[in-house]
Amino acid sequence: DIGGGSTELVLVEAGGGEVSRVPRILDWQSVPWGVVSLTDTVGRSEDSEAARAARFARMKQLVTESFAPFAQRVASAARHGDIRLLGTSGTVTTLASLYLELPSYDRKAVDGLIVPASAMRNISARLSTMTPFERATLPCIGQDRADLVVAGCAILEAILDLWPARRLGVADRGIREGILRSIMAAERRSERTLRSLYRQRGAQRRRTRMTRGTKEPGKRVKTAKGRTASQVRWLERQLNDPYVRQAKAEGYRSRAAYKLIELDARFGLLRGASRVIDLGIAPGGWA
Repeated sequence: DIGGGSTELVLVEAGGGEVSRVPRILDWQSVPWGVVSLTDTVGRSEDSEAARAARFARMKQLVTESFAPFAQRVASAARHGDIRLLGTSGTVTTLASLYLELPSYDRKAVDGLIVPASAMRNISARLSTMTPFERATLPCIGQDRADLVVAGCAILEAILDLWPARRLGVADRGIREGILRSIMAAERRSERTLRSLYRQRGAQRRRTRMTRGTKEPGKRVKTAKGRTASQVRWLERQLNDPYVRQAKAEGYRSRAAYKLIELDARFGLLRGASRVIDLGIAPGGWA
């Protein structure tokens, strides 16, 4: 993620299986070089093509030195045969627009695009030798980005050196949008679970009203030998509890799962959690 004042790199491992699809963070690095901070530090001297080339090289050197600790830590992973690279920044989306030769920025065309890394390097090299006026005349750059896009190219070049992926994925939406979408999805899942639970409870109440007054006896404990009266009452309540039967049918270890489902649906207690440990004693899931 190449920003204005910093750049963030995150090494993730794709989530395994359908149950856990959230990528696992293996390592990360944040450096104080973004398109604005790097441009201000190196300066804006672009009087000649040689000066522009030297300026670009200096930018790339500063960023590479900052990335060095991270590069060492991920060196073994970078040699893997199937490495991926995903960019979520204005620099990456701008270069993707130039790759597509768009007359104006089109979010639908850019978001999710896969671009060969070599093509991104070629575009960066071309931009680094152009004058600010020449860059400003390019579609999707304009005057606002003409001074800053070269710094973004230098940062991207340094990233491609330490992580030599063959292709670059482009994401118009950033991490904040991803967090928001996750929260919204979790909220929808909780609402669906709560509605399903209410429907099940309603059906159970209807069955209870229909069978009320019949002579069908409840289940009894087969033997009370060695048990106290309170233990017998608890066992008989469990044997006749519809939520206990439903929990067994749905694979839950305890009827308390339905309490937790309802609490989570209302308050989002487990939002974002991939593993939950229930610390309790038997009998009683809430003890």
